[in-house]
Amino acid sequence: MIDSMLLIAHRGGSGEAPENTLTAFELAFRSQADGVEADVRLTADGVPVIIHDARLDRVARRPGRVSETAYAVLPELHVDSWRDLNFPSERPPRLDEVVRWSADNRVLLRLHCKGPGGVITNLVRLTTRVLWGVGDGAAPAEVMASSPAALSAVRVTHPGVRTGLVVSDRVTDPVSRAIAARAEWVHLPWAAITDAIVQRSHEASVAVDAWTVNDIATARAMDCLGVDSIETDFPAAIREAMNEAL
Repeated sequence: MIDSMLLIAHRGGSGEAPENTLTAFELAFRSQADGVEADVRLTADGVPVIIHDARLDRVARRPGRVSETAYAVLPELHVDSWRDLNFPSERPPRLDEVVRWSADNRVLLRLHCKGPGGVITNLVRLTTRVLWGVGDGAAPAEVMASSPAALSAVRVTHPGVRTGLVVSDRVTDPVSRAIAARAEWVHLPWAAITDAIVQRSHEASVAVDAWTVNDIATARAMDCLGVDSIETDFPAAIREAMNEAL
C-alpha cells in the first residue's frame, strides 16, 4: 500500500520552498510529510550548518566555499528564495537550530553529512553529538553519509543511532556496502533501485530509500518494488496525489 511508504521532503521540499531552510521544513511539516532531509556542512571555524552546496554561489549568490567561510559571515548571506517572492530570504540555519525544531515537533530528521573525505568522520561524529545533546534523542533522526567507515565508527560510539548509507548509481553492490557500514538504511537514486536490491536489503534488515522522486507515477513504481521511503522536492503535491490514490 502506498500509504505505508514514508514521504520525506528532500532538502525540506526544494521544489516548493527555498531549500534547507526552516521555512521549507515548516512547510513540509504542514504538508504532512513524514520527515525532512537536510544537508550538513562545516564552516571554516567548525560550525555545522544546513546547506547543500560546497560553494555559496547558487544558494547565497555570493562567491566562496562553505568550508572556507567563518560562521560569523554566513548570517550575512541569504539563501536564494528564487521562484516565489512570497518566500523571504533566509540565512542558512545552524544544525542545532534544526535539531531543536525537529525535537519540538517530533519530526523525522535525516541529516546528510557532506564534505571531503577527510572531514566526514568528524562531521558524522559531531552531528551525532548535536542530535543527542540538543535534541536529547527526542525526535526520530538518522545520520546519513556516503562513507561506510564514518557510519560504522559512529555506531560504535553511539550504538543507538540510526544511520543511512548514501550511494550513487555507480556502486555495483550497495547492499553489501550498507551492511559493512552497519547502516539501517541505504539511500539510492530511484532509477538504480531494482526488485533484487530491495529484496536483498530487506533480508539483511536494511531499509531502502529512493531519491529524488518527483512524480506520482515514479512514487507508485517505488511502492510496487517495496521501497520503504521516497525523498521528493514536492512533498505537498506528492502527498496530495497519494491521498487521492487511496
